[in-house]
Amino acid sequence: MSKSVKLLPVLIAVAAGAVVLRGAGLVGEALAAGAEGAETAAAATTEAAAAPAEGPATGTEAANANPASADDACVPAPDYAGETGLSQYEIQVLRTLQDRRQIIDQRERDLDTREQVVVAAESDLDARVAELRELEEGIRGLLVQVDEQRETRLAALVKVYETMKPKDAAEIFEALDDAVMMDVASRMKNAALAAILGELSPPRARAVTGMLAARAAVPESADALRAGAG
Repeated sequence: MSKSVKLLPVLIAVAAGAVVLRGAGLVGEALAAGAEGAETAAAATTEAAAAPAEGPATGTEAANANPASADDACVPAPDYAGETGLSQYEIQVLRTLQDRRQIIDQRERDLDTREQVVVAAESDLDARVAELRELEEGIRGLLVQVDEQRETRLAALVKVYETMKPKDAAEIFEALDDAVMMDVASRMKNAALAAILGELSPPRARAVTGMLAARAAVPESADALRAGAG
């Protein structure tokens, strides 16, 4: 019993020593591992310093690489809603109205152009109508002159037949064209015409008398009057 009591402190001391020795071994292993880790970190740092930096580009490099993006980033988008105090819907409505106004303005300009073309065409048409009227007046004047000259020649011819001997004039009337004979006979004095009719052959005298009567008859219609005048 006394021996067991004496050996107990010795066993405790031995156990404590073993624990201390074991703890010292763990500490040594930890220190060795820590030294190895420090050497690995130092080597990695040296390699990183020797290698070129591949990190994210700086602000200047990013701006040089993409100038448009830099400009967009520098210039803020206009805030029409904040400046005008209107909502996005109201701004969209105003833009739509502005687009329609531009379309209406363009149509008005097109209508103005068409109106100018129409006015120019009407002016040209009026000028041509004026030219045609002037030409018509000129033609009428020429026709009047022609009629006057014709009347002058017929009057001279009628005077010739009136001064001729009735027998000689009757011989010419026998073969003369009916239209020419009627122009002359209708303008002769009654005495001179009667003397010539007396010298004509009966058939020719009847024909001349019938044509003179038809010319002296009153036209039954406007068409007949125009036909007789023609």
